[in-house]
Amino acid sequence: MAGRMNINADEKKIDRFLQRPRSRFNVPDYQRRYSWGEDQWEEFWSDLTSIVNTEQQHFLGSIVVIEREEQGMDLYELVDGQQRLATVSILLRVIEEAYEENDESGKAENVSANLRFSYNGEEYRRLALNKFDDSDYKHLLNGEWVLLEDRESKLIDAYDYFYEKIEEAEASEIDEIRSALLSSMSLVEITCEGELSAMRLFETLNNRGLDLSPVDLMKNHLIHIASEDENIDVETVKEYWTKILENLIAEISRLERFFQHHLMSSPIVDIEESISRNTLYRYFREALAEVREREDITVEEYVEDMVRKSNLYASIVNCNLDGSDISLYAPHIDEINAKLVDFEALSARSVRILLMRALYEYDNKEDIMATIRMIETFITRRRIVGKASGTDENKAFSKACSEAFLSSNPLEATKRILSAETPSDSEFRSAMANESFANSDKTKYILDMLERHHFAPSTGKGMNRYNVDIEHIAPRNITADKYTNWVRYLNIDGETFEREYCDRLGNLTLLEDSPNARAQDDPFEQKKAEYEKSAFEMTKELTALDSWSVDRIEERSTDLAEIAVSIWSYESAY
Repeated sequence: MAGRMNINADEKKIDRFLQRPRSRFNVPDYQRRYSWGEDQWEEFWSDLTSIVNTEQQHFLGSIVVIEREEQGMDLYELVDGQQRLATVSILLRVIEEAYEENDESGKAENVSANLRFSYNGEEYRRLALNKFDDSDYKHLLNGEWVLLEDRESKLIDAYDYFYEKIEEAEASEIDEIRSALLSSMSLVEITCEGELSAMRLFETLNNRGLDLSPVDLMKNHLIHIASEDENIDVETVKEYWTKILENLIAEISRLERFFQHHLMSSPIVDIEESISRNTLYRYFREALAEVREREDITVEEYVEDMVRKSNLYASIVNCNLDGSDISLYAPHIDEINAKLVDFEALSARSVRILLMRALYEYDNKEDIMATIRMIETFITRRRIVGKASGTDENKAFSKACSEAFLSSNPLEATKRILSAETPSDSEFRSAMANESFANSDKTKYILDMLERHHFAPSTGKGMNRYNVDIEHIAPRNITADKYTNWVRYLNIDGETFEREYCDRLGNLTLLEDSPNARAQDDPFEQKKAEYEKSAFEMTKELTALDSWSVDRIEERSTDLAEIAVSIWSYESAY
């Protein structure tokens, strides 16, 4: 009997499902946000118009609810099906508005009965979404468009999509769409007595092919376990899960990335492998099973650790740590944040794995900055050489988290683990000297580091990456009319220059503003006049040259590559 699921199933048309007396549907805060997009809306609309054309019935799917009671009303907590129900409600709101604009108040009231009801003199919405979406949904239902200006929301996008469809329809067609939606579309309502039955059913549906995100599966497995085990406080677990969503939902588009990085980073459960989106749920289940068997930590404490780390993770993503994140490093926050900006320029999300762990493990600035410099060397060399495999980087950082902090010398252990997957000096030197560098934040970062650590080390002067130009000493398109003198000056055809020399490191520098491109017999002399005004030492240094040529580009590329080897080096990390 312990394994039995206490459920009831009943197929209902949409209007019968929604218009029951004193009934409300509520999406709990721990559930995911409304996430349907154009592909799902188009499929839904296609099914609906097919009903109109063929007069056939259509099964929309299942809705899983937990039945509760609140203030004399029936309250149904949505465990599964909120995406479909929210979409139906948004379309009904669009249809209601169309009737209102056409002065068809009777039809508008008929639609409204599926969206709202009155009880004891007060009006209630049939559907309430979770705390992350409900405000937007409420404003949509009330027509409060001023409050939705400049908002980015899938709910608003869905409204706009269906508004365009209904706007194109004749009055009679709107009637047919309303009738088909309410009377010819049906769903199966599956009512469960409590969380345990609901979560078991949820996993059963998923095992039969329901397309769910790893985070959905993790959440439901966690609540299933908490509901099943009397030693776990399920309400505390749900509260913690909601806090994780609060910390992250506005900061990252892929929630699963945090959970991947947390599992690889956390000292609670030892994982040395790279965790992908496809393996995340399996590793989470294994981690939770291990926590439940241990006596030194509870499930609640494990999830609470996720809450703390999710707050830190959001700050890392935003490159905006403050004293409340890691109070120990408050005097050095600006320096650490600057490095987080550099990692973003390198598109290095995997660094968050080791960063989260290091920020909690080390108790002094020197060790954390040494770790950051090693991460920087690891990532930069791999990016320049072209070894940008996220799987390999995840595995290296995960291994460092598993092994280094158990060592008597964590910095040396980190260096050993990362250096094993780092391109050699010769590989890095060759790539720096010969590769092409795009006009990107990554290239600005490279030039900024050369300036800061070699050309102006005493000042440590940096730059605001968004206010500085990457300057091509010999212009990128030397065949353009305004640069024709450069073809003669360099004594090279434009196609060869653009293919072999234009974007080499030796032809690049930093400049506050692009120089005026007036044509003259000696275009490099003109540029030198602009370079003399620059605050960047690497740019000023060019004024000592009497000419510019492809040989100069080769020579300068080689020189800068040699400098780069010494900057991005484990020896200089600490």
